[in-house]
Amino acid sequence: MVCGRPHVLMVLGVRACHRTNQNGILAASSYPAAAGRAPAKRTEILHHWQSVQATTGQPFNFENALPENFIYDTEPASRALISVALIEPSQVFPFFSAVQRAFYLEQVDVTQPDNLEKLAAGLHIPAASFIETFESGQVKQQTLGHFRRAAEWGITGFPALVAEKSARQRLITMGYCPYDALQQRLDAWLSS
Repeated sequence: MVCGRPHVLMVLGVRACHRTNQNGILAASSYPAAAGRAPAKRTEILHHWQSVQATTGQPFNFENALPENFIYDTEPASRALISVALIEPSQVFPFFSAVQRAFYLEQVDVTQPDNLEKLAAGLHIPAASFIETFESGQVKQQTLGHFRRAAEWGITGFPALVAEKSARQRLITMGYCPYDALQQRLDAWLSS
């Protein structure tokens, strides 16, 4: 519990983030690093993206997405988000949005630290602070801890929403859920 209140732990998909405040925690998670190597996995991921776009209207650029030799490793972007949370917590969600836009629309390789540094700089996060934090053992361990936690919760689809009350966690949703259905699930959890 955060500040003695029930809170929500949200694992945001492919590009994830971490934030702790009185309303909840956002935890990092990842697809397997080798996902980009197998043509069947690439097809599966692109099909998922097309489904997300059709369902939500979220924009994607599918032309040349996930090139053949691309390794779909979300650890660097997840670690970058944790780094931003530690340096400038108010920039977590803007950074998350910048990473999403860069990857899905502009096809920027967000597995590369230089590209993540540029995205952080676009939000006025000092490069030296970002690099030092991003490369720290503490942040690497924290990122791996988030991956482990998501696996322990059985999360295999993103985004996922885990609620916690009285030290008990409950998976509210895994994968996209329309707002009305999500609201009903949260209301039911809060009243239980």
